[in-house]
Order: sequence, then structure tokens, then C-alpha cells
Amino acid sequence: MADTVLCPGCKKSYSLPEAKTAGFVCPDCGKYLRVPPRARLEMTVDAGSFTEIAAGVTSVDILEF
Repeated sequence: MADTVLCPGCKKSYSLPEAKTAGFVCPDCGKYLRVPPRARLEMTVDAGSFTEIAAGVTSVDILEF
């Protein structure tokens, strides 16, 4: 998970705890910040009810884009 979140509006960088505290909304310009996948899971899944499977799976660029 990324340690920082970049605002798409004003381009300011926030630490993940700062972004979480602000509700993933930029305190300076009001734009919505990107929510990292693990933080999104924490917001949407009940604690202890989610089991990650295939954690080591990575994508492969077979078309070489």
C-alpha cells in the first residue's frame, strides 16, 4: 500500500493517516483523493470477515504494452 496519496486537483501529497482522517477528501481544494485498495477494504468489509486468497498473484503483461 502506498504511504502517500496525491491530490488530483492541487497536487499536494498527504500521508495515508492524514488522508484517512480527512475522509479521502483534500483539505485544501476539496477534490476526492484516490483510496488505496487495502484502505477501501477496511472501509467496506467487516473486521475479521475477509480472507485474502492468492495474495502472491501478480499480473503479467503478456501483450507487452
